[in-house]
Amino acid sequence: MGNLVCAICGAVMKALEHDRDLYSICAAHRQGPDARDGRPEPIPRLVIWELTSSVVTPSPEARVSFPSGDLADLVLDQIAALQTAAIVFGVSPEALPPSLELLVSRARRQGLHVTLALHPPAPIPVPTLRRLRSAGVERVGVRLDAPIPMRLGARAAEGIVVGAIRTVRDEGIPLQLHTQLTPDTLRLLPALGAQIGEFGPVLWSVAFPVLTQGAGETMTASALEHALVWLYLFAAKAAFAIQVCEAPQYRRIVAEMRRGAGAWPALSDGNGLCVISAGGEVLAGPALPLVAGSLREQPLSAIYREAPLFRELRDRARLEGKCGRCEFRHICGGSRARAYAVTGNHLAEDPTCLYDPLSPHDREGRGWRPGHKHPR
Repeated sequence: MGNLVCAICGAVMKALEHDRDLYSICAAHRQGPDARDGRPEPIPRLVIWELTSSVVTPSPEARVSFPSGDLADLVLDQIAALQTAAIVFGVSPEALPPSLELLVSRARRQGLHVTLALHPPAPIPVPTLRRLRSAGVERVGVRLDAPIPMRLGARAAEGIVVGAIRTVRDEGIPLQLHTQLTPDTLRLLPALGAQIGEFGPVLWSVAFPVLTQGAGETMTASALEHALVWLYLFAAKAAFAIQVCEAPQYRRIVAEMRRGAGAWPALSDGNGLCVISAGGEVLAGPALPLVAGSLREQPLSAIYREAPLFRELRDRARLEGKCGRCEFRHICGGSRARAYAVTGNHLAEDPTCLYDPLSPHDREGRGWRPGHKHPR
């Protein structure tokens, strides 16, 4: 599900210096004084729904088309009944579901904010895009992982990405650009940031994909920390919003840079966020390949609230290693997907976090704890 990581983050959580409107919408759904205080999320603020099978999921049943017709309406009803604020539809431009327009329209009537995440990045036919815009699509996300030479003779794949970006922009639909950084592309970050601005997105969502053992070179904690600091400084002067995904320690960096002001708990795997695969399986996050249940057997509300996996992920007291000792665990918590990929334990400490937690004596007055309020 790596292709959706950025779209997921960008659909709800805007950049720290810019838009907070949709985050505010999400927070406002909770009643009472604790809407932004870092306590576990009792409902999913964001649901990601893979409508086309572009990901490897744990079971063969998850690779079939699901659902359609009345069953699709039932799932949307369940999502809306949970007071979810936003939904991301993951689709392939090469195989758009025939029911996509109806799903978008139904989601908007249910009060959901709708984003399309295109994977692979390819143009959607203009007539189709116009119908989707009329149906209620509010944003379209396109993946761009490296700077594109804006010249004749660029590779065909690069031309396809540019075509997808321009089609979305020409139709007046707000554009999100999604980037997945690897150890090999980290050096391109400044050049990529400069080019992103030329495309005029409303949001640049940057992800640090989780690689399984043997799948390629992993990013060092030092390299990740340097990249996150660069993104924080870049965000302060960018004309568009910036969101960081699969690197929750970015929240800790923000809190340190601002002396605790301006940082707030982010949605995380199983905590305000869940994913529905193309086969109807429910997962806690886009990069954590653990199935919590199936919509063919249980309603979404029961899975999100009662599945052991979700309950464990929402309980920060269960975090192990330095993540469990960290004074920033309530706004960060470490990447559960990366911990699982490296150790096989989704509650283990994040192996790519450079931070060394303070002792109980030294942490007095620092970090974040439930009860702290989001800055208004």
